[in-house]
Amino acid sequence: MSKRQRGGDSSLELLLDTICNTFGGILFVALLIVIMLRMTSKAEVEGQDAQVSEAEQLELEQQQLELQASLETLRQATASMDEAAEAADSADSQLLEEFKNRQRSRQELLQDRLKTLDGIAAHQASVNQTQLELDLFDKRQQSATSERQALESKLKSEVEARSQQIEYSSTHHTGKQEISTVVRYGRLYVWHRYGPTGRRLGLNTDDFIILEDTDSRTRTTPMPHGGTAIAGTPEASSQLVERLDEFNPKRDYIGLVVWPDSFEQFGVLKKVLIQKGFEYRLIPAKDGDKFTDRGGSRDGVQ
Repeated sequence: MSKRQRGGDSSLELLLDTICNTFGGILFVALLIVIMLRMTSKAEVEGQDAQVSEAEQLELEQQQLELQASLETLRQATASMDEAAEAADSADSQLLEEFKNRQRSRQELLQDRLKTLDGIAAHQASVNQTQLELDLFDKRQQSATSERQALESKLKSEVEARSQQIEYSSTHHTGKQEISTVVRYGRLYVWHRYGPTGRRLGLNTDDFIILEDTDSRTRTTPMPHGGTAIAGTPEASSQLVERLDEFNPKRDYIGLVVWPDSFEQFGVLKKVLIQKGFEYRLIPAKDGDKFTDRGGSRDGVQ
């Protein structure tokens, strides 16, 4: 007898095999009873003229009743078997449906897991990129710090190389006329124009720009490319000497407002002034300072 094919050995498959075998045996007994009844009926037809005793007749009837009872029992058993088979098929369908649902749930969980892994991978990549940027920033900051320290050291060396200690010599009062000048941008600027006798002729607009002009004051600033270059070329030295020749060291002294960007050039100018016999008055300046020319002579010339 054929058996149902299952994917694996289980208690349900064993139960179905038992039911199928029992059902086959019942069918076999039922067929055997039917065949015996037909043969009995045929024998009665063929031997209807034969003499049958009353006891044999009763025995045959008793056997017929027993066979009918057995047949009914077999029918009931067959019905029970059918119901059991239907219940087994229903349970099998439920198990199959549950298996399919679990398979779908498993696929959904796998897809969710893959999405989660992709999200984790993207987040990790972002973290790695951020870490790389932080490392690069740290390197740049360290490099910038090293460069700043190197520049500060270089600036300090440059300042030390360009700085000079100004030692004031003894000063004294003089009755000479002051020639007001400004030393800035590496150049010498003379504040006023002067006549042959040393008389002032007004503001020297060749060297200065007027920023403000009122009745009480005139505010000026030196032209970056005006004035007379102090050093740098042989022509500058000759032009400086020629500019100073306009004044008389016996009548005039030079008032010098020296700005920080021209301390080095002041050293050159000082030597020229001393060589030509000029006395001078030094006024160091710093950014933001303002100076007023009031004319006359001053104490503190050198």
